[in-house]
Amino acid sequence: MSQCRYITDNGDQCKRKALPRGKLCWQHNRVVFSVSVITIISAVIAIIGLVADLESLGVTGLWSTAKPEGPSQADFNNWIERGDDAMDIGQYDEAYNYYDQAQKVAKERNDRKGEGLALNGIGGVYWAKGEYGQAITTLDQALVIHREIGNRKSGDGRRNY
Repeated sequence: MSQCRYITDNGDQCKRKALPRGKLCWQHNRVVFSVSVITIISAVIAIIGLVADLESLGVTGLWSTAKPEGPSQADFNNWIERGDDAMDIGQYDEAYNYYDQAQKVAKERNDRKGEGLALNGIGGVYWAKGEYGQAITTLDQALVIHREIGNRKSGDGRRNY
């Protein structure tokens, strides 16, 4: 084993033997390691502070994991599913409210297909309640949208009622 190569504050070399495969003794090896860890932690804290300062100045997107603003496709799907469930058990007013929420979400997202699907649901509520004139008007609105976007799968919602 060789001698520790650490030089003390007063300029003397450490008298201990160096660790195997190392240049420093056990005491000075630990000191150097501690200093390195403290330096790394300090650098990380400084970077976090810098990012926070930049975001407070209006620079965004550096650290942010926030959801995009506004309703999502999952929100729309949730309202449609709730409307369908309410229709299945005959709660037509509740179903209307869910389909109406879905339509609002679709409009906010500029989702024409979603808007048409929500109108299909609303038309179905009117039909189930015996309000056939309103049902046909609403289903015709849905049909116009489906034709505009070329959605053959949803097609003519009126054929279901």
